Amino acid sequence: MFDSLISGCPVLEELFLRYGDGPHGSDWIMVVSSQSIKRLTISSGYSKEKLDDYTSVLFETPSLLFLDYSGYVQEHYTVDFSSLLEARLDLRLWESPIEFNFDYENDVYDDGFGDVTILVAGLSNVKTLHLSPHSLEVLYSCCSSIPLFSNLTDLSFESDEKQGWQVLPLLLKNSPILETLVIKGLAHKVTDKCGDVCACILQKKEVGECCLWRCQVKVLEITGYGGSSKELKQMGHFLEKLKRLEIVKVGVQQENNNHGEYLRVTNGLMKLPRISSKC
Repeated sequence: MFDSLISGCPVLEELFLRYGDGPHGSDWIMVVSSQSIKRLTISSGYSKEKLDDYTSVLFETPSLLFLDYSGYVQEHYTVDFSSLLEARLDLRLWESPIEFNFDYENDVYDDGFGDVTILVAGLSNVKTLHLSPHSLEVLYSCCSSIPLFSNLTDLSFESDEKQGWQVLPLLLKNSPILETLVIKGLAHKVTDKCGDVCACILQKKEVGECCLWRCQVKVLEITGYGGSSKELKQMGHFLEKLKRLEIVKVGVQQENNNHGEYLRVTNGLMKLPRISSKC
């Protein structure tokens, strides 16, 4: 029914699709096939406790310019994103209190389900990429390789205390012309897999070259900055390693319009040393 509706709209340019739990049957496939669609928003309403019906996703959208995709990781993806310029991802691991849990200590997603390798590879030509906190975990645990983002100039992601930054070193290393980095909140789950992009874990001796040194980032924007010691340490880490920085924007999170606290936070930031003479 849905396929027939889309095929009957040969000049359709924008589509919003919300799909939810239902009696799809085994090996159910969601197909979005259109030569004309330029903007696509997909939102998932899934809340399954068991993965009885494996779902695959097929995107045949060669004219697509903008993708906003929210949903749980699926078993298979087939994509045609040859024109895509901007993507927003909010992908989540399947949740189950017993069967599906990520083991941070051993770096394993127990009985994990889904593979986003093909989906992520299809995004490799985008210029702008936005990632949710859950998407950071998905890219780390459900993607066998991070592609080269040869056109990516703007990367933004949200941070959360329950999700880690393990995939960030790979993303930054594979984004050779990245110019703008936007981070919503610096608090994240501390693991020993964040590499040298993170200042949470003290290392007695740095091994090799820090991935931040090679970054072409000129603009660093932080929102939701609270001024904690951990956040200040992370800001110092960025300023000491990002050699090409020109502009740093920090949105300070205030409570009760406390001017004294605001001055403390901003003064602490201004005193941080920076490696870039243009910053």
